[in-house]
Amino acid sequence: MFPMHRYFFCVPTKMSIERGPREDLKGLLWFLLEHTKGEDAKESARQEMDEEKTKFLESALNSMTTDVMKDFQIAISILDDDSSEVSDKINALNTIRDNIDDIDFANSFVKAGGSMYLIKFLTHQQWEIKSLAAYIIAEMSQNNPFCQKLFSDSKTIPILIEHLRESPVVAHSSLHALSSLINNFELGLQEFLKADGINALLCCLCKSDSKLMLRACFLIGKLGQREDLRDGMVEKSAIVRLVRCLPMTFDKYDINVETALYALCELLKSDKWKIDNGQAEKLKVLTGGIVRNKLAYPEDEEIYGYASEILQRINDHLAKIKQY
Repeated sequence: MFPMHRYFFCVPTKMSIERGPREDLKGLLWFLLEHTKGEDAKESARQEMDEEKTKFLESALNSMTTDVMKDFQIAISILDDDSSEVSDKINALNTIRDNIDDIDFANSFVKAGGSMYLIKFLTHQQWEIKSLAAYIIAEMSQNNPFCQKLFSDSKTIPILIEHLRESPVVAHSSLHALSSLINNFELGLQEFLKADGINALLCCLCKSDSKLMLRACFLIGKLGQREDLRDGMVEKSAIVRLVRCLPMTFDKYDINVETALYALCELLKSDKWKIDNGQAEKLKVLTGGIVRNKLAYPEDEEIYGYASEILQRINDHLAKIKQY
């Protein structure tokens, strides 16, 4: 159990969460085509389209794809022109970003030669260009093994890890890209671990940026689900850093608190899970307040579950101390 539905911007689709009108329309057209001409579909659940309507939908899809590829080609020509103004490059990257959150478009963009510019601009001196390049890589790589392998083989992961130590804006987009590149992709994860990505990830907890902390906590929790990574994260003071980020008391629902508690719940499965007395008391007060307020916030079932689990572990910890 983890706060995925709260953390992401909307329900996952083919690739991305932030979908524009054109991508939504494209998905709808594909849905209509796929669900109206299946020979194996039940007659009651299938409405046969006449040939004219089918051709219209196919034409609309082809037109939409052609329009997107034209936009991509124009954007690529701007990125390829060394004389282009920074503002023009930013506009071109925004055009790509607006249309890239679809597997078909992402893969077509790669085949059109666009990925090389994203890799190049990861090291651009202008922070907005660097951030946009990382964000586009993130969108292209979500649940897309083709792009995950492409960007992993291109050694973008060590560059993105270095970006975690930069400004919150660049760090946030880079962490988004890293999450996409290592999620369900073992080669990307191993590259992340090899480049000391865990330590860089934990350093994100020290920055006073709520969005960055949110994404960092979520990724820590996801990695903490893996038994082969959990102990190492605990030994790198992941728990200590997470506790420092938490408030002393619980006043109202906070997604950052929930996600941090989710990460802690995953890490407490480690046999090396240890905290000092001060941290134990802080967690006891915080989680105790959440548990007591369950009736006041019945919709916050997940944060209550995390708090209950951690509180039980803290009480067991304090009871053992009293025995000695």
